[in-house]
Amino acid sequence: MSSSHPTQASPGRWADWLARFRRRREAVPAPPDPAERERIAAQERAKIFRDLHDDIGVKLLALLHTVNDVRQADLVRSVIYDLRDIVSRSRRPPGTLLEVLAQIRDEMEQRLEALGVQLAWQQIATPDVPVTSFSALNLFRIMREAVTNAIRHGRAREIRVHIACENAMLMFAIANDGGGPLRASATGTGTLGMRERAVALGGTLQWTEEPAGGVKVALLVPLSSLESATAGGMG
Repeated sequence: MSSSHPTQASPGRWADWLARFRRRREAVPAPPDPAERERIAAQERAKIFRDLHDDIGVKLLALLHTVNDVRQADLVRSVIYDLRDIVSRSRRPPGTLLEVLAQIRDEMEQRLEALGVQLAWQQIATPDVPVTSFSALNLFRIMREAVTNAIRHGRAREIRVHIACENAMLMFAIANDGGGPLRASATGTGTLGMRERAVALGGTLQWTEEPAGGVKVALLVPLSSLESATAGGMG
């Protein structure tokens, strides 16, 4: 009985089998190189971001203009800011710390003005170090949630921001003059997210009660972490 195994075939059949094998191997497309895979993934992310903006963003804006309660409107506005971060800020090229702080201040002023809440901003000796997009995104989300808590739990009339740098550490503190309890401001899902983002930056968060009333949340982050933190460091 003859066998079709190539090692037992005639030279002619062996050559024919080898030629078919080579043709099949050449017909299989080579896997894309890492740069090509990243380009394809970036295109997919961009499409998802556009869909988010065009669908959810438009609905949130419509909701914002129908809400009568100013605090509920602020909650919708903060969600819009979060969506903007997801869609655009996470894809922006890295900037500097002073640029990020200026953008945070601008956002705070817009939110608090709509609520009739005063903003006292103090910024001392802050170096203009590079900041990764990941670090900027986390700074925005931490500070935004701190303001939301001050408004929701503290019923603040004034929010005080103090920013300083000492021994290569950035200190970013937000205090309010409201009467909300410390436990309400320092617990909950939003607060858990703040803690996780602080850890991702190599930093810490601390809540304390102000002597004259209100709550202060202070973020302490090494400047070196702001310059190097990436999404791979979270989770």
